[in-house]
Amino acid sequence: MAPSVCCPGSGCFTGSWPEPPSVAYQLWFKVLDQLPAGTAGLGTLLVPVFGVFAAAIVLGERPTPADLIGFALILMAAVIALRAPAQPIQT
Repeated sequence: MAPSVCCPGSGCFTGSWPEPPSVAYQLWFKVLDQLPAGTAGLGTLLVPVFGVFAAAIVLGERPTPADLIGFALILMAAVIALRAPAQPIQT
């Protein structure tokens, strides 16, 4: 059985709903239509950042200094990867 999460003022929900993953997949494939796969894949680097922010909003947790340092490193890695010129593969 999936755990229940209660948010004051927003009702309760369980983690067994099929709608959020289906919406996420629809958005993912929409992004893949608009961007190259390598660029779109960089968005997966931000999953931990969104997870911690969601925990802060929903559960009232506070990010630690280590979390903030990790966010900065993740964002720097994404910026470096996006700014790096594409290198042709030589065979």
